[in-house]
Amino acid sequence: MYQKTLDKDIEKGYIKPVIFSSIAPSRVWYLPHHPVTNPNKPGKVRRVSNAASVFKGNSLNSNILTGPDLNNNLVGLLLRFRENPVAISADIDAMLMQVGIIEKDQPSMRFLWPTSHSVKQFQYTRLVFGARCSPSTAIFVLQKTATDFAPNQMIQNLVKNSFYMDDFVHSFETVEIPQAAVSLKKTLMRAGFNLTKFVSNEQTAIDNVNDGDENSKDCHRVLGVQWNKSTDKFFHQKPSKFDTNADNYTVRKLLSLIACLFDPLGNIAPVIITTRDMERV
Repeated sequence: MYQKTLDKDIEKGYIKPVIFSSIAPSRVWYLPHHPVTNPNKPGKVRRVSNAASVFKGNSLNSNILTGPDLNNNLVGLLLRFRENPVAISADIDAMLMQVGIIEKDQPSMRFLWPTSHSVKQFQYTRLVFGARCSPSTAIFVLQKTATDFAPNQMIQNLVKNSFYMDDFVHSFETVEIPQAAVSLKKTLMRAGFNLTKFVSNEQTAIDNVNDGDENSKDCHRVLGVQWNKSTDKFFHQKPSKFDTNADNYTVRKLLSLIACLFDPLGNIAPVIITTRDMERV
């Protein structure tokens, strides 16, 4: 499956083989990489590069700037998602892979790929998962897309205020207003950003943009929080390692269990805070 990921990225132009190199050694850097899977996305493998890996006291991340934090406030996004009756979420497919790296910098993002007979060299032509500059750069390009291509101020504001990295979340007053989703999708596509996996508690709001059966399920994750679109409510599931037998718990195990709960809005804070007080004992 990891090999298929490589072949797919070569086909799409995200990476390219290094056939001959006359680049000065000072501009060449090789990145360790490893496959990462997500239980919420079965069958999908992401290649993540370790740009913080140190060789002779140096690393790629130590030689590039992080850039400003351009992400919107997570709590603010979730509150605005709950503000109006018609809620919509979506995400950009392979966001980092849509942002190109200038050619002279590409040799700094090479990696090795062992085969049964040899070791091949490749280099990224797009932003790298693991590079400290990637999030800020990708968000800047996304916002520049809105400035350059948005047909009106409403779409521009949606791009600038309703994204957390590649996740779009927003709510509207009526079903008719979310038809802006069509315009938003077209605007982002002009820069190569494919806004997909639309989910809404009102099916008619996304009829013209949905390209799959994502909205057929009731429960979805919105910025890490579970959302039931049928009841239009956030909810929290008990951790998979939860044991109803209290005798099996120590304070350490209980605190470890609580740390697995993601609750940016503080919905279950009374339970978590009360339990965390045991840490002081």
